[in-house]
Amino acid sequence: KIGDDATGDEIFSILQKEGDTFNTSKVMRGGTSPTTYIICVKDELNDDPTRTCIHTPSNEPLMSSELSDADIDDLFASLPREVGLVYFDGRLTDVALRIAKKAQALGIKILVEAERLRGDDLDALLKLADFCICSKSYPQEKYPNKKSFGAALSEMANSTLSERCKFLIATLGSRGSVALIFEDANVDTNATALVRNVDEIIEEMESAFQSRLSGYKSSSSSPQYIPDQALVSDNVYDLNGSGKRAKVVFQPASRISTEDMVDTTGAGDAFIGTVAKGLSCGADIFQTLRLATFVAAQKCLDVGARAGLPFREEVPEELIVPFVASTAELSAISRKGRRREMTMGAISAFLLALSFSSPNEAFAVNNEGSVDANTLLQLFNQAMNANSYEDAENAWTKAIDLAPNNSAAFSNRGTLRLQAGQWSTAIEDLQRSIEIDEKGGRGADASVLNNLGNAKGAIGLWDSAMEDFLKASKDDSMREIALANYALAAFETGKDELAVKTAQTILRKDPEFWDMRAALTAFHWGIGDLDKAEDEWQTLCTSGRGFGQSESAESVRSFGDVAYASKLLEQQVKQQLNIAAGVDEDDLGDDTPCQLYKTTDTVAGRWPPRPTAALDAYLRVTSVGQALGYDGMVKEYKFK
Repeated sequence: KIGDDATGDEIFSILQKEGDTFNTSKVMRGGTSPTTYIICVKDELNDDPTRTCIHTPSNEPLMSSELSDADIDDLFASLPREVGLVYFDGRLTDVALRIAKKAQALGIKILVEAERLRGDDLDALLKLADFCICSKSYPQEKYPNKKSFGAALSEMANSTLSERCKFLIATLGSRGSVALIFEDANVDTNATALVRNVDEIIEEMESAFQSRLSGYKSSSSSPQYIPDQALVSDNVYDLNGSGKRAKVVFQPASRISTEDMVDTTGAGDAFIGTVAKGLSCGADIFQTLRLATFVAAQKCLDVGARAGLPFREEVPEELIVPFVASTAELSAISRKGRRREMTMGAISAFLLALSFSSPNEAFAVNNEGSVDANTLLQLFNQAMNANSYEDAENAWTKAIDLAPNNSAAFSNRGTLRLQAGQWSTAIEDLQRSIEIDEKGGRGADASVLNNLGNAKGAIGLWDSAMEDFLKASKDDSMREIALANYALAAFETGKDELAVKTAQTILRKDPEFWDMRAALTAFHWGIGDLDKAEDEWQTLCTSGRGFGQSESAESVRSFGDVAYASKLLEQQVKQQLNIAAGVDEDDLGDDTPCQLYKTTDTVAGRWPPRPTAALDAYLRVTSVGQALGYDGMVKEYKFK
């Protein structure tokens, strides 16, 4: 709600200037606008300027009674695009709580900010949060009996938030931020997690960060202030013995010089806004924290909450890549980055199955003017957040019944069926999706073609599958994945020379494609080129992620020779330290290449049976390998 006064007019004008990225149709007017005068004082005794805020609230704040249930339903129904996230700043909690419950019912993720205590409604709102961000003071304000920040933060994670919450981030001002990552932390509930004091973990991480700083000098002529990468705990910990399990992440702040620091007003909002953007587009949380830290720091270089915010072209490439919205732009910036993201999401090579589309992608082409867009969106959200195959299948089927010309609904149901091993019905859905797109003049989607090839191969239609893979490879964004599937299909059908040549072609352009390196090892072993197989395996183990480390130097190659050389040097030092400490191949982390492919578990179900069996034979140093066939039976293959 915006005041019906001159200040309100100015606020409304600013919002309208945001264009179609901000919908003003639901903004209510009335009363006086809330205003805050901020007195910012910068002195030599404090790194951060001190602020005094003089706030005048509206004389007619938005009341829950002003918003009917029908208004809330209409709020979501009238949105011009699919909603990925709803953010609540912790104010007007009675209204926010009602909207949050509607969002939850629609399957929309919820981000809640806890800046200060605001009553029982905020507690109820936090129970609905999928993600939470709090100020450094909130945990101890909430739990004053806790004697430290870490103890209070642990209690907040255990008592304030529900099990649905995936992470809790606390901003620490000029120190940076700390995050407790709960998602996937409780997979092995029988394993004993080490009990650790949260304050001690944060202190250790800050000390480690300070120890690696060297030679930092600010350049007032071109102050980029790119923050360092986050430090992540090696283990999942039991936080303060509370039973709540999490990984701990410390994101250092950008090191802004005292001379350049102007005003911290709005830095927290800039940070949270960037996190919200990252969550809505599915960006990696660690990359999100780093970009959010950069944006907040840039804001501090100017007066006020908006003047210092960077434009897209002012954000360094290494920070913006994970947030690129369109495939075309991402391909232009880093095709290798997209391929790696898809590969290491455990969906690589032969079963690239989880490439879902939004309903809005098909509206313009399929002319679904009579379709209830809100209902279709709700069905898409239900399907994508379903807890079982049956629930997801049912939701996709209802979406197809509602919008029979929506190609995304067919491709998504087909993808789901492919993942579940329902090969024939998957083929029907995927072919129907392609037909709709081609009829609408869009052309076949490369990811759908790739999935179609996967399904065809599973029922033995290998020649047709290979044709689909080749078609999919014409799209730059799918080229390496589709060609990888083509190589695997070639080996499956006995076209061994073609398989080897295709894999070599892929690896010349991307030496870090681990699945293909492992596959080429298997191909050489299967055709009797034992020395070449050993060479490929050695390359995988020693170079895969940069000297056997769990982080790839290739991820920074596109940022220039200096960045690439620096990362290689860093990894080489880690390797030498491992050698000095007596660490051997078997002690490397589970996410290093040698360990990933130490058994066929990594590729089983993704590769066809014959390449899987060839890898099995290599690992057991024999001429006979075994693999599970598409019929669920173990098959044995004899190689040269």
